[in-house]
Amino acid sequence: MDALIDAHRTMASNGEIRASGIVYQTEITLEDGRKTDAVAVSLKHLSGYSVVVLQPYSFDAQRRFIPEALLAHEGMHRIFTDGQLSYNLAGFGYVFATKMLVENRRPVRFMYREAGEGDDSGWRFFCGDEDQAYCDHPDNLGIYSIDTILGIDPSVLPWLDSPAWSAYERMTPDSPFVKSDFGFVPEDE
Repeated sequence: MDALIDAHRTMASNGEIRASGIVYQTEITLEDGRKTDAVAVSLKHLSGYSVVVLQPYSFDAQRRFIPEALLAHEGMHRIFTDGQLSYNLAGFGYVFATKMLVENRRPVRFMYREAGEGDDSGWRFFCGDEDQAYCDHPDNLGIYSIDTILGIDPSVLPWLDSPAWSAYERMTPDSPFVKSDFGFVPEDE
């Protein structure tokens, strides 16, 4: 297992991977004190996310697989180091964000990317509480460096290489981003 972790760490340091998943067999102790076998899935991401999902199981007298309830806990951060939790964003371009998000340092809950031109990356960031009237007022929007947004909410990092006309949202600041059915129509259509 150590050799596999070292291989993933090397690939991460070389910039070859943005996420790592290792599946292995282990033995765990359940809350009721029983020891049981489990399949563990250790997931790591460049953004710093780390989780281990455990599938405890046993076999009955007929050798049928009997799964128990899934368990999960925060994983150890052994693949990506703090120095790797960034991309080379030189030349990324500016982004638009609401002042509600930036001035109040609120987590991003909605983001989309248009086809940027020149130094405009095309990215637009929102905290999710802005209504249309707020967004329509030019004093409520600002032009920022992507570093400003990442300083407020680094969880957007893995999505920054998405193509134009991509959109992502999440229900709460702690939930994962999912593809949004935002429904905008590219300007050239």
